[in-house]
Amino acid sequence: MDFTQVYLIILVCLTLACPEDWLLFYHADMEEDKGRKKNIVMKNCIRAFKRIDQYTEQACSNIKSTKVDDDGYYITLYGYFSRLKIKDFPKLSGGNICIGKYIESALGGPLKVIDTVVTCPEMLFICEQDFRNISLTTKIVPEILNSLSTTNANLTTFTCEVSFNDKNVIPIEEILKQLHFKWFKDEIPTSVGGNLLHLNSSSMIHQGSYHCEIRIEGLQDIYLSSEVSYFYSDVSTYILTLHGSSTSLSYEDFSKISFQNFISYLNESMVAFSIGDVLSFADLNWKLQKAWLSGINATVQVLLYFKRNKSLNINLHDEMEFFNALQMHTSRKQETNRRFVGISLILQSAVICFEESVPSVETLYDDILLWKDAAQTKSAVSAPMCLNDWRLVTRECKASIIDGAKWLPFNYSMCTKYQSAIKDIKFNCPPGLRELESNVCYDVFKEEHTLEDAEGICDTRSSFLMNLNLLNNTRLLFELEISSKYWISEGTRTMKSKNETYSYHKMINRNFHCIVVNQINGILGYSFDDCKVNEKHSFVCVHHPLKVLESMFFSKAWYKFPFQHGCFYIEHSKKTWEEANKSCQVSHGKSNLLRSIQNVDDYSSFRALLNNLPHLPKGFSWWISLFQNKDSLKWLGSSEEIITFVDWEAHTNFRMNQSAGVLSLGSSTKSSIHWSLRDLSSKEGIICEMQDCSNTSPVSVDIEDKTILPIGNYSDLILNLNYQCIPTGWFVANSISWFKDDIAIKISKGTELSLRIETGPTIDDSLTSQGYYWCSVDQELYITPVFSSKVLFKHPGWHTFVLYMLTKVPEFSNCSHSLFQNVQFILEFNKNFRELLSSENFFLFLKDASCASSELHYYDHIYVSKKVGNEQRVKEIIVSSITSPQTFLMEELLIKLNILTNGNFSLRSTVACPSEKSHQGEHILNWPETLIGQSASPKEDCNTESGAPLERKCLGDFNTGGFWSPLGKVCTGFESILTMSLHKLAKENITEVNVLNSSLSMEDIIAHSDNFSTTDVQYVTRILQNIASVPDIQPGVVRSVVNTVDTVIEVNIMTEDVDLLSTTPGKISSALEDILSKVHTNGQIITEADKCRRFQIS
Repeated sequence: MDFTQVYLIILVCLTLACPEDWLLFYHADMEEDKGRKKNIVMKNCIRAFKRIDQYTEQACSNIKSTKVDDDGYYITLYGYFSRLKIKDFPKLSGGNICIGKYIESALGGPLKVIDTVVTCPEMLFICEQDFRNISLTTKIVPEILNSLSTTNANLTTFTCEVSFNDKNVIPIEEILKQLHFKWFKDEIPTSVGGNLLHLNSSSMIHQGSYHCEIRIEGLQDIYLSSEVSYFYSDVSTYILTLHGSSTSLSYEDFSKISFQNFISYLNESMVAFSIGDVLSFADLNWKLQKAWLSGINATVQVLLYFKRNKSLNINLHDEMEFFNALQMHTSRKQETNRRFVGISLILQSAVICFEESVPSVETLYDDILLWKDAAQTKSAVSAPMCLNDWRLVTRECKASIIDGAKWLPFNYSMCTKYQSAIKDIKFNCPPGLRELESNVCYDVFKEEHTLEDAEGICDTRSSFLMNLNLLNNTRLLFELEISSKYWISEGTRTMKSKNETYSYHKMINRNFHCIVVNQINGILGYSFDDCKVNEKHSFVCVHHPLKVLESMFFSKAWYKFPFQHGCFYIEHSKKTWEEANKSCQVSHGKSNLLRSIQNVDDYSSFRALLNNLPHLPKGFSWWISLFQNKDSLKWLGSSEEIITFVDWEAHTNFRMNQSAGVLSLGSSTKSSIHWSLRDLSSKEGIICEMQDCSNTSPVSVDIEDKTILPIGNYSDLILNLNYQCIPTGWFVANSISWFKDDIAIKISKGTELSLRIETGPTIDDSLTSQGYYWCSVDQELYITPVFSSKVLFKHPGWHTFVLYMLTKVPEFSNCSHSLFQNVQFILEFNKNFRELLSSENFFLFLKDASCASSELHYYDHIYVSKKVGNEQRVKEIIVSSITSPQTFLMEELLIKLNILTNGNFSLRSTVACPSEKSHQGEHILNWPETLIGQSASPKEDCNTESGAPLERKCLGDFNTGGFWSPLGKVCTGFESILTMSLHKLAKENITEVNVLNSSLSMEDIIAHSDNFSTTDVQYVTRILQNIASVPDIQPGVVRSVVNTVDTVIEVNIMTEDVDLLSTTPGKISSALEDILSKVHTNGQIITEADKCRRFQIS
């Protein structure tokens, strides 16, 4: 009996192997007849066309194809498919069916074969041709040149990018369907089949070498990408190979159930391997790579992953040192641990190519050439550098978790010359200090001192107290003793009042921190401790030999070293090469792109300057005046035709026809500065330079209040404070500090201080922001600060009063103990008084408490909304509240503070000193209310022994409140008729109505007098100031005033109080200028004699 089986395989699809709009038609018949196999395979590109005439063969020939003769084959094919119940197969129905419809349906349905729908009785014909010749290349992007930090590689996505006939394939779905992707890791296929591969850095096992493979439907060719090495720079990856008998290794094949026993043995072995001093500060993870059997012996390969932490980086400075320590650890384990007896342990680095020496016979260099330790990279640099003319030639260190990292072969004939690497500038530490690292000198003082004494000792050595920035970014921590306590500075100086020994103000704004050095699980670190200023601890003095100076030109910060004439401006906003040149020449005065680094010494100096500027973004680049045109490289604006040295970044692209130079600051893991080249259209930062930056003006600082005050219904709300620090002259770069009420503000180190003032429910926060603000810069590093004037911020919607209290330190106590104890009493008083008032219109805040000369001073601020009333009304309410017999609050507080007399506490205004009475013998003097900072005389006629009127100044400020100065002099005798007349006139209210009469009266009094006293001149000055306050002055007033002034400046005055009289000419001159500025001349011309206005003092 005959028995025949037929296997039919048919594939119809789009493929890049066929021309556009043609289909791959794959037909395989596998027929088995009486044990004999017969294969019939058809594989062609086909396309259907509508029949227009009978010349179908010629039509196919015109497009370099042949006509398919057997149209009926496709009808048979349709019948076969329709019986297979294929999902979505386009079955035909209805009576109007023609051959064209059968062909269309068999090949995939309408619009899959031809660009229009076939309608009967239209006929189709089919052309076929062989596959076309294609050029396809593939590569993985992004290209990984070096190892990546796990932070930067948080989620890496590789793309298998395809170029088809020298054009990139657009990654749209229809085209990707025509390609079959497969990803490989370390030559082993992965389960990923698309064009994208996602890697997460949280898993160290993703490290390795990757490539992708592409197949095209219909073709047998395989297209492979080059390998991309993917490793982490902050993970040390090693291969540990264990070799021994299968018994000693408990080896079992993966296919066996007992394989789990082998894994258990391996787990126990790795735990034993991990124990030891070297690995106490290293975070070890491991993974079984592979294991195989060879006769009676077995080999097991394990990957070791060490996540590099701060302790590991500092204990073992580089990878070679860590490898040597790990190698010694491995040898000790093999010798001392019985688990590893009879087993060889071999350690390899998967990522690091270790130093290789090359003799001169291979390089034609007159000394040994070194390839220093390098982590996986395509651009390792030799020492000295291998140059081909001016271009850098590099070498690849290829990482592998299979065979270990290896240097790839290198062709030394490419090196036409060699150049040593550029060295950093040399510096010397001051006597008594030693070098820690670049531009850092230090000395550790184990003997203990108070904070103030420690700062003083550092000052005498031109240094400053150790700060957290140095602890975190240098090896300074490893120079300190474990368990010892050290003073640290927060990098800003506090203002300290004279004779002040302790301050609550500074206590609540702690600047006096200590650190305690500790070691936990082998990791060296530190913890914070709050120390009192009178405690004694060890400390470290630090000095930076290189001081960068800063000055403002064209509203920009320029930098230089003290010994330099030229200066530099670094701009981070990105520009093209052309824009950068114009920007330097136009926007920044007589400057140009950086080009003064054409010799090694100048370049080394500039590198040191750039390295010591703060806040420069790592990985950033700036244009310089270096220009490349094909094989030419030169400095623009230079007469030198030959570049005398280079300092290329390892990955510089030398294949561009035309480019310009940049200076690049290393990545986040490196801080080195090198040259590189960029396309002229690339956008980079710029460095401008000026040749002459001499500025001999002394360093000074101004402060400008740029706060915008709201208006209208919101006039009592301030959302932001904005102050600008404006230094002039050359000051130490990055030395700007901001202060509020003698305390350094740590949130700002730049020229601008912007503080958000909270409002609404947290109005008390905005009220405590009131106070004096100022800034400073250093003339010499951490030695001589220069301060601006102070700017007062007062909340516009609130009154502020100061409850001042004074008491003595008890006999058997001290400042700090008494201060802390009494502060608690005041804080309790504030809380109870606030509850008593139970209003959103009242707040209390202990502004400061200090101890000086055994006296305790307390300044308790009371804030009251202006909605309650004016200042006088509010003061009455406060006094009534705190002194009410029903409350007892103030009485209790005074008893606790041991304040027994009323003179030792008072309620002060933050605006003025109150009117008050004082006694002079039998006389009572009435002092008027006077603004803080101004002087006043009593309402009574009272002169001192020198003849000057008795004066008293309103002292204090916003923080302490206003208080009267003590009376240093007394009244003596009566006044002359001249003095009494002038005094009377000085007390009159001068207005536009009586200003002329007042000026004429003063002129008449002066004209008929001969003997003038200091008091008389003072009264004349006051009258002139009163006249100057009138807004509209007639020329007649001016004539009278000038005559009076001319008379007064000619007199001789007998006095011993020269200081008092020395300021009078300026006051008279100022008043006269104010009067002249308010004159309505109606076209008249006023002339003034050029007289020397000064007093002749005998």
